[in-house]
Amino acid sequence: ELLVKSIGRSGGDIFKFAGDAMIVIWPPPQTDSEEELTKVLRQTIQSALDIQSKLHDTAIVEKIKLKVKIGIGVGEVHILHLGGVFNRAEYLAVGEPLLQAFESEHLAKGIGEVIVSKQVWDRVNAYFDGIELHHEEGGHHDPSPNEPFMQILKSREGAEKVQMTADALLIRTSIKNEQVDMIRAKLMTYVPAAVVPFIKIDQEKWSAELRRLTIMFLNIGIDLTEARSETGLERIQLVLSVIQRCLYQQYGSLNKLLMDDKGSTIVAVFGLPPLYHQDNAVRAILAAASLVKELKKIGTSISIGIATGLVFAGVIGTSGSRREYSVLGDSVNLSARVMQQAKKETTRKILVDKETRTEAEHRITMPLYDEFEVKGKTGRIPFYEPIIEDTFTYVPQPSSGNPFPQIRLHRLPNLPGIDEHRPFLIAVSYTHLRAHETGRNLVCRLLLEKKK
Repeated sequence: ELLVKSIGRSGGDIFKFAGDAMIVIWPPPQTDSEEELTKVLRQTIQSALDIQSKLHDTAIVEKIKLKVKIGIGVGEVHILHLGGVFNRAEYLAVGEPLLQAFESEHLAKGIGEVIVSKQVWDRVNAYFDGIELHHEEGGHHDPSPNEPFMQILKSREGAEKVQMTADALLIRTSIKNEQVDMIRAKLMTYVPAAVVPFIKIDQEKWSAELRRLTIMFLNIGIDLTEARSETGLERIQLVLSVIQRCLYQQYGSLNKLLMDDKGSTIVAVFGLPPLYHQDNAVRAILAAASLVKELKKIGTSISIGIATGLVFAGVIGTSGSRREYSVLGDSVNLSARVMQQAKKETTRKILVDKETRTEAEHRITMPLYDEFEVKGKTGRIPFYEPIIEDTFTYVPQPSSGNPFPQIRLHRLPNLPGIDEHRPFLIAVSYTHLRAHETGRNLVCRLLLEKKK
């Protein structure tokens, strides 16, 4: 909450929670002048320095302190609206500023640093003191158009600070209730089904629960560079549509979609309301096998890690500000570690943990693959590889129990066929709208451009 408030005061908008990180976007200035853009950048850096001075090494609970490192980039951002299967949409920010920010943050040698790209430094070097950062000697790295990267130390002596304006907050508060009502149906396509009933009765806090779930981490062979062209945007849409179909066929839920300079990561969950089944682990493995098969057809690589256990599922964020439905817990972290190991393999692209094997071995053969040391765990942890033949058949188990323990009566929805829902893609940023047909989909791009 301290981070959210500090970012809000400086005009930033928390675009996404990305695990233990945040992606923050500052809205573009009211005019296209270079001075206004530089002013927004100064606000951003002042906010970053303020966060570091007030929150770095802050004790959250006993023996646990907050550690912060910040990377900043500047330029044109596109916001993609993807998916459409079962009327479920996802959104994603892409563009050079994100690549710059990710590169900057990766270059942090310690914790508590604010690092900016060359493009940022060229605009603000008159207002801040900084030192140039270099890659470690002996380590190989490809030349980057975003270097040299600079670590911001402090505001330059004598440089007047810019007045903070909460631009993102002003944009949100300027939207009237009747305007929200007009677009409510479209907004709900971004909201997970698990939390919708609670939103309708204004009781979203009751969506929080400890729940036994099967968590799937997917690493997809597409990254931010794909979004530089129309062809790349269409490919991202195609890949996500395939992923949605494969997950939804087994009643899984797509919980997170993240994309950075290292690739794309998706978090899927099996067992969230209203789609709980006794055989969630089996369904997750079958969905994983389908994903590998279907994405191979369109030339896309994938690595999958699956783990099962008791986790927190509910709304995270601050009251009255940025919130999202998420899953947190040991099994979530473990599934990410399992996926990282699968990513290193050339042929074994699906690996699972012991709990998943225990729950699914009555249906699927899963020999021990190997044991590994895992961050956050003591001893070596066994990973297993599911063996699924092309002739494999499986009759799913019916839904079990009340998926909403807090609600006395609940019926599962009658889900129509997947093919009845047409995927869509809209790539959005801030200034000019363009559209064209691509055979199946209407593709819209809203581009940030200089006004003539």
